[in-house]
Amino acid sequence: MYAMNKLRKLLRAYAKAAGKFESNEDNNQAIELYYLLSQVETMLSAIKYAVDYDREKIKRFDEYFWHYIENLKTVMLNPIRGSRSYYLVSQSLAAMDDAIQELRGRIEFKKEQLTGNQEAEKLKLLQLQEERLENFEKHFQEIKQLTEKNLDEFNRAHLKQDETLKIKKESTFGESSDGIGRDPYNLRSFQEQNEGSRLELLKELAPHLLKAGADNIPHIFHTIWLGSEWPALGVRETTLLNEEKGAYTVNPLEDNVTSVKRSNPDAAHLFWTDREIIPDSMQRWCDDRGIKLVQIQSIFPLKGDDLEKKLYSFYVNEKARQSYAAAADILRLMILRSIPGIYLDIDIRVDKELQEIEAKYGIRLNIGKVKYGYDSSLTKEGSCNNDIIMANEQAKETLEGFCRTLIENYEKTYEEIFAKPTPVDHKIIEYKKQFKTVDYYYLFKLTPMLTTGPGIVSEYYYRTRDHRAFEDHSVNGSPFFMENVQTWIRRKEYGDNTLMFRFDSRESAIEHIVTYILHDLKREPRVLRLENYRSALEEFGIGDEVVQILFTHAKEELRGIEAITGLEKYCTDLNTLNVILEAKGQLKNFDFGPLRALVSSKYEANLKQILNLLDSHNYELRGGGVKIGNKSYSHSAYEIRNIVAKVLDQGSISPKKYSDVVCDIEFILFNKDKATKGSHFFGWGARAASTVKLYNDIRELFYRPVQEDKGFDHGSAAAVSLK
Repeated sequence: MYAMNKLRKLLRAYAKAAGKFESNEDNNQAIELYYLLSQVETMLSAIKYAVDYDREKIKRFDEYFWHYIENLKTVMLNPIRGSRSYYLVSQSLAAMDDAIQELRGRIEFKKEQLTGNQEAEKLKLLQLQEERLENFEKHFQEIKQLTEKNLDEFNRAHLKQDETLKIKKESTFGESSDGIGRDPYNLRSFQEQNEGSRLELLKELAPHLLKAGADNIPHIFHTIWLGSEWPALGVRETTLLNEEKGAYTVNPLEDNVTSVKRSNPDAAHLFWTDREIIPDSMQRWCDDRGIKLVQIQSIFPLKGDDLEKKLYSFYVNEKARQSYAAAADILRLMILRSIPGIYLDIDIRVDKELQEIEAKYGIRLNIGKVKYGYDSSLTKEGSCNNDIIMANEQAKETLEGFCRTLIENYEKTYEEIFAKPTPVDHKIIEYKKQFKTVDYYYLFKLTPMLTTGPGIVSEYYYRTRDHRAFEDHSVNGSPFFMENVQTWIRRKEYGDNTLMFRFDSRESAIEHIVTYILHDLKREPRVLRLENYRSALEEFGIGDEVVQILFTHAKEELRGIEAITGLEKYCTDLNTLNVILEAKGQLKNFDFGPLRALVSSKYEANLKQILNLLDSHNYELRGGGVKIGNKSYSHSAYEIRNIVAKVLDQGSISPKKYSDVVCDIEFILFNKDKATKGSHFFGWGARAASTVKLYNDIRELFYRPVQEDKGFDHGSAAAVSLK
């Protein structure tokens, strides 16, 4: 069901995207609409099975149907509160229209199947469903008409805001830098915190710390969610249909988080978020479940703690890069170093009440023996992960060792990170051979595992396994169960093993991608990978701006590049290519051959278009002209054609050669105009209009690359108006 899938995909796309948080009103309205649309989608999908329902079930089902209609009307006819609600309302109208039409087609198809097959009872039931769909469509069209007025009003209000925003100055490339490298748009800036908020939190947790004593793990659970507002986790939920409940949703991730307090009601549970503004829905959700919501930036980084500041800068960098897995890896070590307890990934469910957990070495890690959801089996010893980490005060030295290892790993180049052939997704990466061609998807997926995540636990395990008994520093897996939904893995949403990056605006996309590439170049100075950011480059069409900014302001970082991936695909402005050619003196190892060929091909394609225009034009001449074969040309057209054909015959066309062609053609037109003083230059009578158009088209074509090439000297040719 394509149309139903369209509505389902819309809802999932909304749930995945962090979006721009404008207000709690907007967020609350969007969440209400999101869940209602989920229910409507389930209800509409169920129609295809309705021929098997008896009359009583259809009657009961219709009660939910009218309930959904009334709720839909109430929500969608309210004034639109912000961009999130606008997105869902505007997109869902079209999606539901498509779904209704598809369902109509399916009902007609079923009627044809049932007619004449002695299925009279089923046919009656199907007719009831057809009437029901007609009722839904009738009410939906009424809702749609009224809702479109709300959309128009919202558009007009935001158009005024957009006009105001256009007055803002464009972002400037600054000189800011930190331990990671250049940060030209201050994407990694942050404020250091005084210890007041941290001391207040520790005071609140003091009873749990005292109860644990020096040798045990405090029953203080830590969970992290970055990048989107709760409950945008709806992407992971399943919408079900039940005769008693109607349509309802289950969410395994929310179930995992709430399992902590269900099984351990006396424990403390901190839910760490990066939200600057806490949505009402998120606060209510936590309050109702006895979970304390903590804003990360109110606690970290502590002023004067150099190690924490360095880690926090890495965390901010990974968050800015939308690599939330790596950001969470870093953050969990910072949290446990400051507030002892039990860190759990969002995938982990707690099935039992925890007893006292002794920690002989101050720490317990998941180095095997935790159940996995897909087959309920236990992992083997040595299956190292950082999804469960338990620590008390005695673990500080071990945790600081983890932190130093993380810093050391984070500052490695890709060549050092992937020094050995590395398996991922049934593929082996041999980086020394593949560094110019390896898909960024694999680097993005594997780098956190080897630098910030499980690799650190693995290194600890292999370093200590010969002199520490497994039972003394391993997590007892019996209370824990891993759903294995793996939120940390970026799904291949875009196809061909590339990744989706989401930005609020074109300017934001440029700033972030320039900064991302600067970090990429620090890890791999030999390749500028435009292909990494395919989704944003295609969505906003910013490849040329990104490359021009880098070659204008970041020449030092580009000095070692040997290749640029995706250049031909994402850069269409010849000025971009010429900017790179002008950097020849700096780029000692760069292969300019393919770039020159690309520039030449663009000039060549343009000149061939001019040649085609000249050859296809019908010249109605009076006693003059020049013949080539059976074709007659005007003298000016013949001269221009000769210049173009000669250059094409010579092969490779450089920017200078093309510039000379433009000057020569302008010179012909200028002299012709001067000789005729502008009179009858293009012919006489009715023929003048077509001839004027020809020369205007030619002029537009040969100046198109010149307009892109801002370095071209227009002063060397006379400007002739052909109008």
